[in-house]
Parts: sequence; C-alpha cells; structure tokens
Amino acid sequence: MTERAARLFIAFAAAALAPGLAVGVFLSLVLNTLFGAAFRTPFAATPEGGLMLVLGPFMGMLYGCLYSVPLLLILGLPAHLALRRFRLAHGWAYTLAGAAIALVGAIIVPGFLVFASPLASPHGLVCALPGALSGALFWLIARPNRSP
Repeated sequence: MTERAARLFIAFAAAALAPGLAVGVFLSLVLNTLFGAAFRTPFAATPEGGLMLVLGPFMGMLYGCLYSVPLLLILGLPAHLALRRFRLAHGWAYTLAGAAIALVGAIIVPGFLVFASPLASPHGLVCALPGALSGALFWLIARPNRSP
C-alpha cells in the first residue's frame, strides 16, 4: 500500500468515527451537566453517570458508524473524486461537502429526525455540524490538495 492510499484509508476511517464520537462526547457532557444540576451532585460521581461518561462517546462512535460508513462509501467517495477532478480540493469544500452529505443522510434515514425536515429546523444543524467536522478531518488527514 502506498503512502497516499494509506492516508486515504486512515482519513476515511477517521471521518467515519469522528461524528459519532463528537456527538457522544457532547451528549455525555451535556447530560452530566444537566443531571448534576438537577440532583445537586456531580452526576459523573454516581455509578450511572461515570459509566455514561465513559461509554457515551464509545456508543456514539459505534452508532454513528452505522450511518456514516455507508454515507461515506455511497456519497463521500464520489464527492472526494469529484472535488479532486474539479480542482476544489480545499478544506472549505470538504467541510461543506461533509455537511451536505450529513444532511442528505438525515433526510434519507427514516425516523432519524421525526420532528421536522432537517433543512427547515435546528435539527439540521445537529446533523450538519458533525458532518462538517468529518469533512474537515478527512481533508486534514488525506490532504488531497497535495496529492499528484
């Protein structure tokens, strides 16, 4: 495996794991803060809170892979090839592509956003931010603008 292929493989793996991990960490911290304030004790100090603080990011990463891996293979790979072909291999382009792919995934997956269309509600932002993180992380690792 060449260095370029190895970087591409690592970039795809990181881009698949990053959104779920980010959401898991965010939810663990928010829930610990909310429950801690409600019970007037650090929620992380309880057995349930400590377990959630440790397993939350891991479970978010696993659950996120169920959605992000197929999206990356079906939409991300063609987007990467198109961005390179049209010489738009810049960080901003990959960040926008990641956000767009995440929004498409939120629209496709039935029941994921029950409340409203992701484009017409704040729930779209919840999907777009991890997708943008994924696209930016992919670009930082793969650096397609430096490839021949």
